[in-house]
Amino acid sequence: MNLYQEDDSVFTINNYRHNIHISDRYVRSEVIIKASHMSSNPELFEFGLRLEDFEFISWLSLRMGENGEVITATVHKEKEAKDIFDNNVAQPKEPTEGAISLHHQNNNSFLTKVMVPPGENLYLWIHYDQLLTRTNNQFSYQTHINPTDDIEQFEITVDIDETGDLVFDQTVVDFAKVAFTAEEKSTSNVIYKFSANNIVAGTFDNKLSVKYDVVEPNQPCGDIILRDGHFIHYIRKNRPTEEPAKEDIASEVVRQRREDENLSIPRNIAISIDTSKSMNDAGRMDAAKKAVIKILTELSPHDTFWLQSFSNTLLTYKRDPIEATPENVQDAIKWVNGLRADGGTNLNGGLQGLIKQPHDDKKANLAFVISDGMPTTGESNWSNIQANTLKNNADGDSDGQKWGIYSFGIGDRAPISELDKLSHQNMGSSTQVGDNEDVSGVLTDFFRDFSSPILWNYDITYNGVTDYDCSDSNLFFDQELVCIGKISHKPCDKPTIEEPTEDKVGFLMANPDMLKPNVCIIKDDNHCALSSNPVSTKEYYNDGDNTLNNPFSRSLWVDLAKVMAYQQIRRKQDLFKVSRNETLKEILKSEVIELGLENNFVTKFTNLAIATSQRSGQVNQFKIKLVKKRSHEKEMELRRLTEEYEAEVNRLRKLEKKTSTTFKSAAQNYNRPPADINFDEDHEEFMRRRRSPQETGFQMTRRSFRVTKNSKYLLLIPLIMVIKYFF
Repeated sequence: MNLYQEDDSVFTINNYRHNIHISDRYVRSEVIIKASHMSSNPELFEFGLRLEDFEFISWLSLRMGENGEVITATVHKEKEAKDIFDNNVAQPKEPTEGAISLHHQNNNSFLTKVMVPPGENLYLWIHYDQLLTRTNNQFSYQTHINPTDDIEQFEITVDIDETGDLVFDQTVVDFAKVAFTAEEKSTSNVIYKFSANNIVAGTFDNKLSVKYDVVEPNQPCGDIILRDGHFIHYIRKNRPTEEPAKEDIASEVVRQRREDENLSIPRNIAISIDTSKSMNDAGRMDAAKKAVIKILTELSPHDTFWLQSFSNTLLTYKRDPIEATPENVQDAIKWVNGLRADGGTNLNGGLQGLIKQPHDDKKANLAFVISDGMPTTGESNWSNIQANTLKNNADGDSDGQKWGIYSFGIGDRAPISELDKLSHQNMGSSTQVGDNEDVSGVLTDFFRDFSSPILWNYDITYNGVTDYDCSDSNLFFDQELVCIGKISHKPCDKPTIEEPTEDKVGFLMANPDMLKPNVCIIKDDNHCALSSNPVSTKEYYNDGDNTLNNPFSRSLWVDLAKVMAYQQIRRKQDLFKVSRNETLKEILKSEVIELGLENNFVTKFTNLAIATSQRSGQVNQFKIKLVKKRSHEKEMELRRLTEEYEAEVNRLRKLEKKTSTTFKSAAQNYNRPPADINFDEDHEEFMRRRRSPQETGFQMTRRSFRVTKNSKYLLLIPLIMVIKYFF
C-alpha cells in the first residue's frame, strides 16, 4: 500500500495496519488506514496499492467519521461500471466534497482518490487474496508494503492458522529485518506481530515475506477437509532424505538413488542446450554446462537420458536414450564439457528434434530446454514454433502429450514470455535467471523442482461432487496438488476418488495404492454443514479503538467456494496468456469475468466500482466519480494483440489447407441447426489436454468440440469487438 500525499499534506495518518490471515494455504490480506483531515476546506486524499502477480483484490470499503455510512466497492465489467456512474451518480466537472475516483492503472496497481470533507476522519479497509503453492518444501508468500507518509502507529500482524500441524523450524516472517514477536497458540497456529510509533515517510519500501510448511500427511492420499458443503483435498509427498556419501561423481549418483525405486516414477530425461554464439556472453555457456553436469549426476540408474545441442545445426550425444548408469553418466559429462558456443539459434530445430525422440510409456518423459535468445536461424516465428511443437508432441495413444517441456531462459535477454507459452502448452513450466545471478544454482534447483514426479498426466475423478477443480495433472516431490469441489447431496458426505480403468493409458502413478478410494480419510469435517463457518472472534489489538474494526466480519476459516473460484481464475488467466487463438481467448475471458463477478475478485478483465452504501442501499453521502485510465502498457498490449491476430489469421489460412476439423455446436441438442466452425487442430489438442472436462463452458474429445449453453454464443464474436471490449 502506498500513500501519495504532498509534503505539506493536511492529512495525518493515524493508523496503518496490515493484517495477514493464512489458513488452508489461502492468504487473506487486510490493510486498514485511518487518516485525519486537519483543514477547513475539502481536500483530496490519495492512496495506492501495488500487488504481486497473483494477488487479487476482493474487498474495498471506506467510511467518513466514526459513525458515517460505509461505502463498499463491488466488482463489475468495465462497461457496467460506467453505466453505474451514468445512471446513478451525477458526474461533477471538478472533484467536490465527498467525491471518489478509482484508477485501475494497470493489472497490478490501483490508485484511489477521496475528497474528504473538512475535519473528518477517513477509514479505509481493503482486502486482497492469494492461494499459495508449495515448492521446495514450503509455502511462500510475498506482498509489498511502502507507506510514503509519516504514520503515527504502524502495525503488522501475520496469523498462520492451518488445519494441520506447522513445521515451526521452517516458519519465518521477514520484513525489513525488523523484529517480530511470535506467539504459538497451538501446534497449528502461530501469530507474528510488529508495531512501531511515529514512522517517518519512506522508512519502509520492502516486501514482507512469509514462509512456512505443514507436517506431511500420514496417509499417501493426503488430507481432505469438508467445510460448508465443499471439500478441499491436499495431495503431497516430500522427497525422501538420504545420507550423504563420498563426493566423487560415481558416489554422487549412488547417493541420489532412491532406496525404493517406486517412491517416484522412473524418468526419461531429454536435455537440449543452446550453443549459439551469444551463449559465450556473461559466462552463460560455462554456467549451463556446469548445471547440466550437476543434473546428470542426480539421475538414478533406472532413469534414461538423451542429450542434444543446437545452434545452426543439431548435435546429439547418442542416437537414442540410454540408461543413466555411472559409466554412461561419466561419458556424457565428457561430451558436455566438450561443447562450444558458435553460430545462430535454431530453436525450432532443437525442439522438434527433441520431442521426436522415442518416449517411454512407462516413464515420465521430461524435456529441458536451455536457451538465451530469440531464434535466428530456421523457423523464427514464435507462433509457428509453438504450433509445430504442439502438433509433434501429441501422443496418439492417449489423451496426453509425449513430453513435458520445461524451459530455462538464461540471461537478461532470454525470450521468457514465449518460452513460458511454449512450456505451458506442453505440460511444463519455465523460469528465467539473469546474467548476474547464480545461473548454475538456479537451473539445478529448477530441475530438482520438476524432475521427480509421483503423479504424471493423471486427471483425478471424484464421485459425489457436482463440480471440482484440480490445480494440475502432474505432481512432483516437495510440491502439493490441490483439488477443490462442491459436494453433490448432503454437505457432509465424503467425496470418493474413482479408480482409473485398465483401458486408461498415458498416466503414471509412483504408488499404485496412493489414491485408492478407501485410503483417503477426512482430516476435518467440523464445519461441513452449510453456513457453519463461524465468524472470527480473534482480537489482535488491545488499544480499545473499535472504530478500526472492519464493519463486515471475517469468517474464521476461508470460504472454499471462493478458494475454488480463485484457483479457476488463475488457471484460466494462465491459459489466456499462453493461447494465440482469439476465439479460445474470448471464451476464457468470459469465464474469468463470470467468476470474478460472482466472487467479487478484481481480475485482468474486471474493475472496482463504488456505487452504493452497503448499509443504506442508497448513495446519500458521497458523490462518486469513476475514472478508467488506459496506461501505456495497455496501449502497447492493444497493438501487440492486433499484430498477433493478423499473423494468426494468415497462419490459420495456410494450415487449413493441410488439416482442420469441424466442431458442431451443442445447439443440435436443442433441435437447432448445428453451427460449423473451423478450428485449427493444434489448438484443439492443446485445449483437450490442458483443460479439465469439469470446467464450465465446453467439453472436448479427440475429434469433436461440444459447446455448452454458457459459451456457444461467444464463438461468433468478431475479434474487433474482443479488442474493443478488452480495452
